[in-house]
Amino acid sequence: MDKFYPIIVVGPVAPDEGGGYIGYAPDLMGCMGDGSTPEEAFANTQEAVLEWIEEAKASDRPIPLPQSYSNKAKEDRAELLKIIKDQDEAIEGLSEELQKATQVIDGLKSTVRGVMTRIDELPMWSGLAVAQISRHGTGGEDSVH
Repeated sequence: MDKFYPIIVVGPVAPDEGGGYIGYAPDLMGCMGDGSTPEEAFANTQEAVLEWIEEAKASDRPIPLPQSYSNKAKEDRAELLKIIKDQDEAIEGLSEELQKATQVIDGLKSTVRGVMTRIDELPMWSGLAVAQISRHGTGGEDSVH
């Protein structure tokens, strides 16, 4: 085999689940092997890789390149980091807008409080007459009460 596919061996597996170790080739979907030791699981997974590739060739299926899984994971990670960075910048922009809006609101509150204070300071006008205007009669004359 001229291509070297990474193999990951995990374990030990719990005895009630069969025990031993499991190896898998992340670039080749479903390609796995097992063994009672990590070395045996690795060797069996190497065999599984060869069989996986032979079966893919016979079935005319595409064969991923070695490291394609990790390269895809790196690309996905970079894309995710870009999305997070864009979101962080958007949040920062919104935060700045919120700060400006808060300053405007605080200014409006101060203005309203100032007006309220001034209104409280105005003297009450005495002798203010309130007129009622009504229409009486047929001549359309206005009268004040």
